[in-house]
Amino acid sequence: MVGASQEMSPDPFHVVTTLTDASRYPTEEIALLYAERWKIEVKFRDIKTTMGLEALRVKSPEMALKSIKIMQIAYNLVKALQLEAITGRPIMIDEVGYKGTLDIISEFRGSFADLQNRPRIWRRKMDELEDRIAERVLLIRPNRHEPRGTKRRPKCYQYLSAPRQIFVEIQHREHYRAVA
Repeated sequence: MVGASQEMSPDPFHVVTTLTDASRYPTEEIALLYAERWKIEVKFRDIKTTMGLEALRVKSPEMALKSIKIMQIAYNLVKALQLEAITGRPIMIDEVGYKGTLDIISEFRGSFADLQNRPRIWRRKMDELEDRIAERVLLIRPNRHEPRGTKRRPKCYQYLSAPRQIFVEIQHREHYRAVA
């Protein structure tokens, strides 16, 4: 077990690893690698939430794979746009918010509709889009804990405990309370 340095987190924690040679793998390096890995996990969770991938609503494994591939393509296109927007600026890619970029893309979506044969206006609009993306720099706060929560409670529906053809719905469902 390896204890993390106090610089990484105010609370000490333990990382279990098979890298036991302390001279080859210093404690601080392992702690930094763990922090980097954790950052990736948090970003992956955020991307799944932002892109609506928490639960796939498909019926076959093939469609699930296709859905994930399409989401990867969409994610990579947004990241490519972010990279293009920060080129030549003193901004790191981690400092540009994914959700903020999606919001700006949605805002600009209608602006490009009739610009197929107008390359100069299209370029001006793209420059404006990229400038707006580069403006949305995140405030990086290391070691910040941001718990997830649901703001809206689920509706009080009964569980579908039988096939729909034979399921009997309770008539007073707005007063139905699910057992916790």
